[in-house]
Amino acid sequence: MFSISDLCSEIIKSNNSIITYGNSQLIRNGIEKAVITDKKDNLSIIVVDACPSDEGRDLAVHLGDMGISTTYGLLSGLPELFVGVDKVIIAAKFILLDGTIIAKAGTRLITELAQAKGIPTVVVCESKYFLPKMTEECKEHGDKSILKKIPDRLRLDVICDPSSPDLVQECQETKFLHIESYKYDSTPASYIDMIICEKGKTSPSAVAMFVAPEEEEEEEVYVYRNEEEEEEEEQ
Repeated sequence: MFSISDLCSEIIKSNNSIITYGNSQLIRNGIEKAVITDKKDNLSIIVVDACPSDEGRDLAVHLGDMGISTTYGLLSGLPELFVGVDKVIIAAKFILLDGTIIAKAGTRLITELAQAKGIPTVVVCESKYFLPKMTEECKEHGDKSILKKIPDRLRLDVICDPSSPDLVQECQETKFLHIESYKYDSTPASYIDMIICEKGKTSPSAVAMFVAPEEEEEEEVYVYRNEEEEEEEEQ
C-alpha cells in the first residue's frame, strides 16, 4: 500500500502550475506534502470553484496562508484560468470499471478543456470507491434548496433602496419554472491520463484490476416431491 499524498506529491514538480477543483482533502494533503516535506518550490495552484457550494474557497485560503501562490476562480471563467497550466489534479467520488469518473458536477468541463489543450489530467480516489457498475448514489442530486435561495441584493427594489436588509428570498418552483441541482457528472476514461489510489498509479484502462468482482448470489434449488415420497420419508 502507498500513501496517496506521497504519490500525489511525486507528480507535483517545482515551478508547476496546477489546476484543481473544489476542496479535496486528498489533494490538499498531497500539495502540503510536496511543499513542506519534499520542498517543491515556486508552485502555482489554481483552485476552480462552482456555486452554490463554494467549497473551493477554503482550500484557496488555506494554500494562500501556507505561502503558496494561489488563484481562486469560478467554473464560469474556466478558459481564462487555463493559461500556463502544466497539469490538472482532481478528485473523484467514484470510478467505474471502465475508467469512467464520477465526480463533482463540472469536472467533465475541466477535463474536456484540459484534453483540448493537451494538458494531462490526474484523478485521485481511494480504491474502496472503485465500483463495478453505476449505482444510484452515482446519480445523486444536489440540494435544490440552496439554488432556491436568492439574495435580496439581486432584486431590483433592494438595489434601488440601499437601506433594505440583505435577506434571502425563496424562489418557488412553478408550472413553468423547474429547479435542478446535480451533485455529480461523469467523465469518460479517455479524458484521464492517470489515476492515483493507495494501491499505486494506474491508467483508467487498468482500473478493473483494483475492482473486486461482484459476488454471485447463490440460487436456491427447489426439489419437487410428490405426496407419496413425503409419506415414505415420514415413515
